[in-house]
Amino acid sequence: MSPVPLLPSSGLPHLDNTLGAWLVGTFIGTLLQGTVYHQAYRYFRMYPNDPQYLKIWVIIVVLLETLNTVLTMHSSYVYLITNYFDPIALLGAPVWSMTILPIPGSLAAVVCQTFFVRRVYMVGRRYLPLVVVAMVCFLAFSGFYTALSIRSLQVNNFQEALKFSWMASTGSSFIMLGDFLVTSVLIYALRKSRTGITRTDSLLDLLIIYAISTGLVICIFNALNVAFSLAYPHNLIYSAFSIVLTKLYANTLLVALNTRKSLAQRGITGESETNPFATTILRGQKASTMVVSGRNALQTTTAAPPSQPTVIELKMMPTTQSGPSQVALDADSVKSERELADSQAI
Repeated sequence: MSPVPLLPSSGLPHLDNTLGAWLVGTFIGTLLQGTVYHQAYRYFRMYPNDPQYLKIWVIIVVLLETLNTVLTMHSSYVYLITNYFDPIALLGAPVWSMTILPIPGSLAAVVCQTFFVRRVYMVGRRYLPLVVVAMVCFLAFSGFYTALSIRSLQVNNFQEALKFSWMASTGSSFIMLGDFLVTSVLIYALRKSRTGITRTDSLLDLLIIYAISTGLVICIFNALNVAFSLAYPHNLIYSAFSIVLTKLYANTLLVALNTRKSLAQRGITGESETNPFATTILRGQKASTMVVSGRNALQTTTAAPPSQPTVIELKMMPTTQSGPSQVALDADSVKSERELADSQAI
């Protein structure tokens, strides 16, 4: 006689690709939240004289990321601890902390990316159309995730909420496009600023590598988020990437602020600048001008006739047999030779 199951298994979602994926994303997000706190601590210690608006910017990002971490922890606790012996809870409406998470998560990402959009605008106002397009993409991303949160609050069961995963994939596509535009503009502006000076171009190449490396990780996670939300819309694997993405955006912002001092030590930018790339471009242009002026001055100096060395005439004067030999310096001869050398140099 086969045992009778105590709980119905039909209709229950698989735990490994739903709550399991959610829990893994919570773990990784919590680890990255620790780096957010560390980077924020370093920022306030290293840059106490930064503008007030920039400090408020950092505080808002830290608070939003803290809220995101609390919400993911709460939802994991409700499903995996409180309802550990009650899997029927998975058939009901999603817990409130899980449904409202897309709002602060998307808002934190937009706040972070606005900093980089501002940096592109400061590099050159001719990039204003691309800045506007990137900002529209970021706002569209936030709009889709806010709509996802609102629709999830209106459903009666967990499976029905998963039907709106297309909103997550669409929103992630918009922010991925905006990230690509911002990174591409920065790389293009840096490459256009090459001066032909080895040191300046090396510093520019370093900044290009920095821009690519910081944007590459985020771009990879965005691509995975979109891919899994399209390929597996009825599970929460894509949500794990979304949880991690918000932390990556926050860490990228804080790292960009905290590396100003190290970049200044290499002569790339000033410590008080919030826009290191624009400063590099201006310094590169100044460096090329200074080098050209230095070369002209060098050519002028080498064109002048070399001055004649001073001639000192020494004469051996005879002395008496009882006294030692004496060496007398003919002062008049030295004076005349100096005057002759000076006139030739002029």
